[in-house]
Amino acid sequence: MPWSSRWFNRSSILLIGVLILVGIGACGPTTEVELTGTEIHAKVTDFRFVGAVEQCVLEVQADKPQAVLVDCWAVGKQLFVGCLECDLSTWGAALRADTSARIQIDDAIYPVRASLMRDPIAIQRAWHQKVSQSGLESAAGAVVQALPDSFWLFHLASRGSSKEV
Repeated sequence: MPWSSRWFNRSSILLIGVLILVGIGACGPTTEVELTGTEIHAKVTDFRFVGAVEQCVLEVQADKPQAVLVDCWAVGKQLFVGCLECDLSTWGAALRADTSARIQIDDAIYPVRASLMRDPIAIQRAWHQKVSQSGLESAAGAVVQALPDSFWLFHLASRGSSKEV
């Protein structure tokens, strides 16, 4: 294979790798998406049905509603979404400015209120749960992937009516 062809192949692979890393982070792909599903108006007090780390669609209120793919997971009955480098994301800033949001989990859409977690112990506990559900821990149970410094954690609470789901 000529030198120029090998250089082109290596450069192409490097470019594709960079594009993947830029487009996919701890929060999932950064592209905007749309919510599709049935809105659940009943109050949800137990999000354990989320199970293992899933990709959810989170819609925040900005100049116009913006929906993005995020990692979502439950710790006990509580629902969380995480964001890496969130201080650089428009949806993270929008969620801090207006805590009303909607999240799509499978085919259901839930109105939620978000709060940025500040307790380092709670953040570490939620991170450990995410990592263990992802299979990113050693056989001894030690976390293989450390909590990134730029990781933000949002707790999502249901804004539904008083009927529980």
